[in-house]
Amino acid sequence: YHLDLYRLESAAEVEALHLESYWDGLEMDLGIVAIEWPQRLPYKPESCLQIYLTYFNGGRQVESIDLAGISEGFNFLPAKADEI
Repeated sequence: YHLDLYRLESAAEVEALHLESYWDGLEMDLGIVAIEWPQRLPYKPESCLQIYLTYFNGGRQVESIDLAGISEGFNFLPAKADEI
């Protein structure tokens, strides 16, 4: 799933969408949820991984990929980061 929260202006707008249904598996099939502009979420899933991309060449190429907020279930990723 892909969620782009860029146009949402308030926590109330985000909450009204019940986005947690995407990662709780209650109404939607469980799957990977990629969230753009996650800082607009008033809450985060219990299990999440934050990926930060740094660009160069006018935004055409990725210079670096940083992983943060690694929760249980994702702790194997830093060792694999060089393979990405």
